[in-house]
Amino acid sequence: MKRNGLFIALAVLMLSMCVVSCRDQYDETTGVVNGQKGVVSVITRSTVEMDYPVTLYAFYSNTGKLAQSVVAENEGDDLNMELAVGDYHLVAMAGTEGLTDVAALAGNKCIGIPESGLISSPVLMGSADISVVEQDQEARIEMTIQVASVDISLQDMPSDIAAVSVSFSSLYTDLTFYGEPRDANAVRMILNKDAEDGNWKASAYTLPGSSTKLTLSICMTDESGMSTTYGYTHEANLCAATPYRLVGSFKEGFSLSGIVTAAGWNDPVDIAFTFGQGAGNNPNNGEGGGGTVPGGNGDGNYSVTEIPVAKSIWEGHFVAAVENKENNTAELLLLSLDEWTTEYSGISSVISQANSNYSENGLADWQVPTAAELSGVIPSLSMSGQIDRTNKTLTDNNGDRVCNGEKYLCDAGANYLKMGDDAAAKAVTSSGSYHLRLVKKVCVVKKS
Repeated sequence: MKRNGLFIALAVLMLSMCVVSCRDQYDETTGVVNGQKGVVSVITRSTVEMDYPVTLYAFYSNTGKLAQSVVAENEGDDLNMELAVGDYHLVAMAGTEGLTDVAALAGNKCIGIPESGLISSPVLMGSADISVVEQDQEARIEMTIQVASVDISLQDMPSDIAAVSVSFSSLYTDLTFYGEPRDANAVRMILNKDAEDGNWKASAYTLPGSSTKLTLSICMTDESGMSTTYGYTHEANLCAATPYRLVGSFKEGFSLSGIVTAAGWNDPVDIAFTFGQGAGNNPNNGEGGGGTVPGGNGDGNYSVTEIPVAKSIWEGHFVAAVENKENNTAELLLLSLDEWTTEYSGISSVISQANSNYSENGLADWQVPTAAELSGVIPSLSMSGQIDRTNKTLTDNNGDRVCNGEKYLCDAGANYLKMGDDAAAKAVTSSGSYHLRLVKKVCVVKKS
């Protein structure tokens, strides 16, 4: 009987050990260790004053599925999570009252931008990757502004105007919890007439632009129902964390001037342009036409004895690509000698500064490359045996070296291509650093 009692006791002990062992097994689906937990305290901060609540999400790193979320309603509230041991991607968000409900939360799902593309609140977001261990630990997340602020006021409008709208093309209209922009569409703002001063006004927040250029379409409808639309293409698109204030007046068409104000956001960038029937010969009218380049013919073209070749220096500029055209002409894609490096949070500021201030050997109006432009340049610059030659050409002419294997920004800073990688452009994320080279296109004509 004693042996039987001992056998039963041993069996119970083994069963208990099995239950504990099973409870602590690694879960391949979520990438965590069941049964072992650690407390994570998250400290958030922002470069600007932010409104509460702040919501913290923890996504499983290997699946992107939501593990847990907590909300800090007020500044003094704690953001603590008890998570199973494993790897997580943490996302903190504030200013979400202007978003719509998200049906299924996941890292690759969109955060709930309204279908119109217009947001009533300045959305802030930050992220961090963390490995949870079986003890208390702390994570720090810096949230940055994900939207541009747009404020429009149109003055001196005809008295018979009954409705006004302004469309912006093209802007991103979705953003995932991983900070990846999605979809590109025209975003339309309806203006309302102010009862006091008679000006037509509107303001909202939007996601940044999806291309290098911003196209504005201003539609005015009179009391008879007849509509007239005025268009303008500006050489730089909207950037995140940048407030834009557009103030325009109607005189034989539109004369619209704008400035970017910096209410604790990015540094201001001045914009001035005209469009419409009374726009005159403003070189920035229509498609932005470049005017006369230094040393050119007066029609924006350069006269040359020979068409330059790619990866050479021409007139103090690095020629990244050459597209030969008819009648002894060619379009040169120039790549800036200077290079900028930034973390994710500084992309908008660096692009704004570079676009506003950069001039190279008398040539201004450089732009962030499009994905198409950059994908046509990177393979030839970084192909085997060419990267050293490229860098020698650049450094011999007081230029910065290109960095093989690094991420280069395109599409107004929304996407990147990796130097040495022939793959398509990818959306920027909050991890890693990014490099920037500006481009400019000029046309050359070979002397006959």
